[in-house]
Amino acid sequence: MIQCSIGIPFVTDATVSNDGMIYISEKNSGIHCISLQGEYISQLYHQKGITDILCADNKIYFVSGKDCDKLTVLENGKAKTQTLPYGINNICDYSSREIMLSCEKGIAIVDKETTKYSVMSIQSHGEDISVNSYNDILKDEEGTLWFASSSNGIVTLSQKSVQLKKIGQAQSIKSQMICLMMKKPRSKKSEKLLLRQ
Repeated sequence: MIQCSIGIPFVTDATVSNDGMIYISEKNSGIHCISLQGEYISQLYHQKGITDILCADNKIYFVSGKDCDKLTVLENGKAKTQTLPYGINNICDYSSREIMLSCEKGIAIVDKETTKYSVMSIQSHGEDISVNSYNDILKDEEGTLWFASSSNGIVTLSQKSVQLKKIGQAQSIKSQMICLMMKKPRSKKSEKLLLRQ
């Protein structure tokens, strides 16, 4: 566990880069950089209202805006921002070429190079991924995607079968909630989700 006191009062999210730096988004001052030893390095970027952050492929992606509809890519100190037609709730590193956004209306896939986006459209077992609102998203070690839906509880999408699967009863999960997933040894074939509300 990292312990440090750096005076960043309203942390909204954190991400770790491949080189071991921790990037923290703060509601009023932007993005701060901290070492794994807990040493404050610097304020990397100043912008108010950052709600979610992801470090992938030496770029930092973050969400901001009054309606959380702005996606910014920060690379080599330069920021490129685009506005989406709906609010973004969470960012996930999807593949070597794409990131995934859980949104107020569906799931968006964003190309890491061009930053062009498209809305994912999958229908299976009575679920339509393009019409629901999703508050959180997590990709596990096996590539399965876990979505926290505002109306249908937890929905998974396996890359192997491209099938949507509802976990448990339909319920509203209104906040980001998938915190950590732990896989037990394969022989037991059990999973445990830790949720935050």
